[in-house]
Amino acid sequence: MTDEKKPLLEPIPFHFFEEKFESYDQLLRTITQQPFVPEYAAFISMIHLAPTPILFMDDTQKILYINEAGMHLTHKNREEVIGQTLDNIHPTNLHKTDIQRIWKEGTATNGWNGTIDYQHYSGEKRTQWIQFIHFPAPQGKRPYYGLFFLDKIVVRKTDEVTAHLIYTDPVTGLANFNQFAYDSDQIEKHETIQPCAVALFRCSNIAEIAVLYSKNVRKIVTFEMVHRIQELLPEKYKFYRLSREIFCIFAAPLTDIEEFKHLLENIREQLLQPVPVADQTILMDFEIGVAHFPEETTNFCSLLEDAEICLNEHQQKKIIYYSKEMTQKFVQSLKTVAKLAPAIKNDALEMYYQPLFNHEKQIVGAEALLRWNDPELGFVPPNELIKYAEKHGHTSELAYWIFERVFKDKIYETIPNVSINIDVTQVEQPNFFKTIQHLVKKYQVVPQRIILEITEHQAFQESPIAVKVMEDLEGMGFKIALDDFGVGHSALALLGKLPAHIVKVDATFITEQSTQTTNGIIAEHIVALAKHLNLKTCCEGIESENDATLAREIHSDYMQGYLFSRPLAIHDFRQFIENFTISDE
Repeated sequence: MTDEKKPLLEPIPFHFFEEKFESYDQLLRTITQQPFVPEYAAFISMIHLAPTPILFMDDTQKILYINEAGMHLTHKNREEVIGQTLDNIHPTNLHKTDIQRIWKEGTATNGWNGTIDYQHYSGEKRTQWIQFIHFPAPQGKRPYYGLFFLDKIVVRKTDEVTAHLIYTDPVTGLANFNQFAYDSDQIEKHETIQPCAVALFRCSNIAEIAVLYSKNVRKIVTFEMVHRIQELLPEKYKFYRLSREIFCIFAAPLTDIEEFKHLLENIREQLLQPVPVADQTILMDFEIGVAHFPEETTNFCSLLEDAEICLNEHQQKKIIYYSKEMTQKFVQSLKTVAKLAPAIKNDALEMYYQPLFNHEKQIVGAEALLRWNDPELGFVPPNELIKYAEKHGHTSELAYWIFERVFKDKIYETIPNVSINIDVTQVEQPNFFKTIQHLVKKYQVVPQRIILEITEHQAFQESPIAVKVMEDLEGMGFKIALDDFGVGHSALALLGKLPAHIVKVDATFITEQSTQTTNGIIAEHIVALAKHLNLKTCCEGIESENDATLAREIHSDYMQGYLFSRPLAIHDFRQFIENFTISDE
């Protein structure tokens, strides 16, 4: 057996030129899909962006491909060139006799290389170097040919055009990321770097605007955003478009940080103003992250990264300024994400249970609460755990683990019921309902003993899919509870959409309140409303005898809080309930 090395570039597959390529992206997509030629993406990219005109033709002189420089010199787009013959389209003002001589000699000898004097369109006499390459064809295929042109004057002019494209955003005309990198590199070369700042702007709903309205509306909104920023921006600051969604103001040098902050506040206020488009009024949502050197960002090279960390806070109501603690938090989040999937897979998470009591101090149920204590990370708050799971695609696995763990623990066999928190992201997963059906069957669960606590009421209200799934689960026998009731108006709206059984009054209206305080009065009316709808009620956040008294006075059915018990691990919970009477509700 011989160990033959594969050549870096084999002949380009012939069917590659059988398509007409209307864009560079389409060209790259097609060639990278070939299973045996991954190297051709770089090869074609080099040809496509080369400053010299390059053509590929078949044996009838029909043009199969022309690069950007070729189109620039012919003053024609790709659609006008592909399919034409070389006699009609050529990048330079060569005489047809010369073209045919090159063709004849090149096809006869498998190639041609030389120079030709010609008269340019401008009347100037020039010398053109040309290389003609013959690519042999396998059996049953037609050959094709490459034609490469080199004109020093043309190359120089093409380089100027290419340089402009490299450093400019083609849509807005703003300087792009390459220009930002160049500008910051020039500053970094100075022995002493003066104070400076980077402010990043991200329109977080720009994709939704395109979907809800159109791509053209998105373009109009983008131009309006650029216009509003430019109107307020002093000439001493530079403005870039770093990506489709992210824009950047680079203040270098920064002479007055307070003045800069005031400018950013004015820009933010302008960006939040509606954008009128035809008969529509478009609202933009913005996230703004700012880092300044050398106060908080002590390393100039990390200025952009620190501003990006601010954007990751996803705060739309205010401008986020970088602090060193944010980097620590960001690094911690990366570690958490890296450990999350293995923790789910290796059963490193835990379920804790917090009991619910009636006013006779009988246990009427328990709420299952997710816990993760990692040896390195320590205690990871449940809301952060769920957030990371959603962001990094672990929602289905986490939901499966939670339900399976609760069903395995079988607490519901010794107390009336167990409640499980679910959010809209879990419920919207395509396989969620079938997963629950599978687990119910696998562990012989009685659905009537399981309560599903809905959080994020607004998200549920706006999701027909989630509402339908909850209705199907209720049809299986599961009960539904509305958690954190009273926070926002959306919980009330959900009462009319979902077949709820229990309303859990948020701790805000219970902890350290009374029937004389505003929150206490609100809690009383929530309970009264629930009773009119034949729903059970539970007051959360019972931390003192005063809170328990309020729950009794407003006639809540159940109570839950640290006054009775904090959440307990499964073994501790089993021991705890041995000391109490279990309600027969």
